[in-house]
Amino acid sequence: MIQKEHHLSIVTIFFMICNSLLYAQEQTMHLYKIVSPEQWEQSQSQTKIILTSFDEPFIHLAQEHQVTGVLEKFWTNQPHIVLTLDSTHLIGELKLERNRPEGDLYYHLYNGSIPLTAVISAQSSS
Repeated sequence: MIQKEHHLSIVTIFFMICNSLLYAQEQTMHLYKIVSPEQWEQSQSQTKIILTSFDEPFIHLAQEHQVTGVLEKFWTNQPHIVLTLDSTHLIGELKLERNRPEGDLYYHLYNGSIPLTAVISAQSSS
């Protein structure tokens, strides 16, 4: 009987560890921000990404599957940098909202900023 109780506690611990790892993975998500090369260059001497008035009253972010559509709609024939962001490093209130009643859900960052420490990678269009 003692061995069985010991076995159950190991199984319980195993599941607790697995659940913790799954929770951590769900909390860390990659989001994307598209900026001009000038914005990216200016941001290098700052602690956060330099944004434009387009990002008022919130910062527009995209999920991976939305990046191509955003590029086609707003960045056709314009140089750009696609920033991959670690969402856990963003400062502010992150909300998932529709861009119009029947539209897609996009992440918007309210009252915040994108610290340089949130940038995982920067991919240039050129």
